[in-house]
Amino acid sequence: MTKIKDLPLNERPREKGIIYGVETLSDGELIAIILSTGTKNKSSVELANEIIFHAGGLKRFSSLSFQELCQEEGINTSKAMKLIASFELAKRINQKEYNDLSKFSSLEYLSKYFINLIGEETVEKVYVVLFNHKDEVIGIRNIYKGKQNEVDISLEEILSLCINNKAKSFILIHNHPSGQETPSSDDKKQTSRLIILSNMYQLNLKDHIIVTSKHAFSIRRELVII
Repeated sequence: MTKIKDLPLNERPREKGIIYGVETLSDGELIAIILSTGTKNKSSVELANEIIFHAGGLKRFSSLSFQELCQEEGINTSKAMKLIASFELAKRINQKEYNDLSKFSSLEYLSKYFINLIGEETVEKVYVVLFNHKDEVIGIRNIYKGKQNEVDISLEEILSLCINNKAKSFILIHNHPSGQETPSSDDKKQTSRLIILSNMYQLNLKDHIIVTSKHAFSIRRELVII
């Protein structure tokens, strides 16, 4: 193991960033600066590169939970929280590009928003976008966080959320951590049942959208559901 302090100044991540600019740093070097220290047997750069590799790349790494990070060798609670905070800040900055609620009636815009928000998540998450009678967004709610490949959705609770917020229509969005954007048989059944229940309460399910890290699938647009 080559210790950071044994490297020439212009090869140490922090000093290298100062001299040549942070854009010259590798992913591992950037993460190493956040970590500050490595372990007895690994430098901070070696530790960072190892964790990124184990996660399957930088994007997957940035989606690791606090608990998952703490399971990595050399990552204590303090380092894990620093990483989580950095990931969250980057996510919020990226979200600013798609933060115009007036454009949420556009399927393309809304899909990009949620691809960026939950497309890389390692567990399924469910969001509901609420609209008023003028088709204006009045709320975005994260209603469930499930397991890696499944989530328990209560359709009745979704309808209650709409009614309590005086919404007239809504869009349901969830991610598929598997990367498979096409709907499962359960997705189709839930969508059909939700349409029926919504009509009973004079609510309109505008769409049910599935997102992955790169794609979005509109169940109402792509499938014939009455």
